[in-house]
Amino acid sequence: MSPCKKECKLGANKLCLACHRTLKEIGDWGNMTDKTRMETMKKIQGDTSTHDCPKCDKPSYCAMEDGKSLSACWCVAVPYQPIDKFHDGCLCRECLLIKEVK
Repeated sequence: MSPCKKECKLGANKLCLACHRTLKEIGDWGNMTDKTRMETMKKIQGDTSTHDCPKCDKPSYCAMEDGKSLSACWCVAVPYQPIDKFHDGCLCRECLLIKEVK
């Protein structure tokens, strides 16, 4: 079970443009339990969310908004934080990728 689409290409924020995983998530995937893999996939797909993305209004997940520490949030694995100066709050991974590609 993997969100990998076999089209790996990293964007400027070190997120895979195909599956939206961070380099850390990709590297840790083989050592994750099935439960952790499912939780990660649900967060990426928006099935588990803490807020709506301020740019596209799709469900998005932030570990800090879920009461976890900053180190548990996916955004610490990217060099540029997913906050858009034109919107309040964290952008979802998809909007962050769109921002990079254009």
